[in-house]
Amino acid sequence: MVDKDKLDVATHPAALEAVADILLQLIGLSLMYFIFNEIGKNLIGNDFSPDMLLSLVVLPAILVLKSCGKILEPYFVEVFLDNETLSVKQGILTTFEDSLSLKTVENIEVTTTLLGKLRNYATIRVFAYGAWVTIPNVKNAQNIKLRIEDIVKKSKS
Repeated sequence: MVDKDKLDVATHPAALEAVADILLQLIGLSLMYFIFNEIGKNLIGNDFSPDMLLSLVVLPAILVLKSCGKILEPYFVEVFLDNETLSVKQGILTTFEDSLSLKTVENIEVTTTLLGKLRNYATIRVFAYGAWVTIPNVKNAQNIKLRIEDIVKKSKS
């Protein structure tokens, strides 16, 4: 039996990114409301009613607030890697586990955010024949990518 290494996930920075994303979206919606409100007052005058404009902003705001679960998601991710398999288990209420045999890996994609560059974490997507696994917010992503590439090279030789 092969020992599985548990990989570290950047929980606090990823949660902070989610909070910042939600706040920026809400600020953007508020800003758009105030800009269009001023345009309406200047073009239409006293007959302008901001009620319709407000109703057009409320639904997107609810959609943004619906994504507040993203703040907690980084705390519920477990990633395991051995010489044959990559496994990711995640979820808060509904959990799912996704595994991928490293023998069939075709491509590895690394996505890094600004905070990820500063705190040394990224999201890695590992692609194989007809499947893929996403490793969200893993610490030392470049080292993990090199490790997976090394395992893939050894399994193909």
